[in-house]
Amino acid sequence: MSASLFNLVRNTVKFNILSCAGSCGTIVTQQPVRFATNKHYDPRGRKYRRKKSSVQGMNQLLNPENPEMDTPDKVRIYMKRFGLLPRKVFSEQIDLSCTSTTFDEFVPPEGDGKSSLLSVNRGKDFLMGNLLKGKNLKDRRKLKQYDTAYDDKTFAEMAQAQLIKTYTLLQDVKNNEDELHELVTTLAYPKLVFGLEFKTFRWKFIESIEPPRVVHVRTQPMLMDDNYYAQVTVRCHTKQMLAIYDRFGRLMYGSDTVPRDVLEYVVFEKHIVNMYGEWKMHNKITPKWMAPQAPQIRTQVKPELPDKEEITRRIKDMEESKEENKEKEAVQNTG
Repeated sequence: MSASLFNLVRNTVKFNILSCAGSCGTIVTQQPVRFATNKHYDPRGRKYRRKKSSVQGMNQLLNPENPEMDTPDKVRIYMKRFGLLPRKVFSEQIDLSCTSTTFDEFVPPEGDGKSSLLSVNRGKDFLMGNLLKGKNLKDRRKLKQYDTAYDDKTFAEMAQAQLIKTYTLLQDVKNNEDELHELVTTLAYPKLVFGLEFKTFRWKFIESIEPPRVVHVRTQPMLMDDNYYAQVTVRCHTKQMLAIYDRFGRLMYGSDTVPRDVLEYVVFEKHIVNMYGEWKMHNKITPKWMAPQAPQIRTQVKPELPDKEEITRRIKDMEESKEENKEKEAVQNTG
């Protein structure tokens, strides 16, 4: 066997030592495992090879204080001068199970659920809704080509029941993770469970103030012309009770006794070209005119404040030191 072939076999064939404890003692067996390795066969010079292959990234060279390296374009020119290629950072991940955005996001009418139908703003919103009705009809017709059983009324009731089930499962995320993934897309799941790891989430559905209804339907192809996704926005006006407790059991947000009226615009999505596709909660639309939520009450460690006597003593010491400094300055000026 030649030297090169021996080195190839030595670096591609590894042996895992498996020890089995039996009645007669320890039995050692060898199991061959084949895999490709990029490790150099000679360990000498390992430190110098590591330094030779290290390439500085663009973020490491960026320096706002240096006028020649204060922008990414200038850093790119500097790296190109020395033959260095900046690494491409792929921040957006491709997920075929759902989309990453909301198609033509629905704009809720201002004052919905509170203002009168005879107000000027509601009249303008009603007119804009009629102008967009043709687009809804076109996309609804496209949706029924793939889902013949689709109906706005039955879908709105199913969507609200799915929303109630999702909020109920959020009370125990650790044990209901698999069921949540069946009801929620991969885009909405991290938003729903964010911050609940060390908190207690309590939610209860009281009643529906208004029946749920579909207000927006959109279909759009992704990556290919025949790969269609459908998104349906459902308006849910319900009465709920929500309470969030911190890890010490103190109330942070909401109340477990006082119900509140909640108006939600929830977007559900489905991969309609997939015969096994299911409707899942994809996003929630927050109107710009909606009032901001009340801040959460956070529990903090109480700082250790010094005693009043110690504070007064420090103040007196400071005043005495100031007077001594003034006397010294006066003596120096007279001398």
